[in-house]
Amino acid sequence: MLLVNAPVVLFGDAIARRLPLKIVHAVAALLFLVLGLAAFVMPSAP
Repeated sequence: MLLVNAPVVLFGDAIARRLPLKIVHAVAALLFLVLGLAAFVMPSAP
């Protein structure tokens, strides 16, 4: 599994160097909000 993760980490690092940190934070916050709302609206079955 570690062997598979290495290219993904390197690709993520290359993308992160090209994007401003403010955009990365905004996308992460938006994703967190969407996942939180989805968990609130569609709770798992008991």
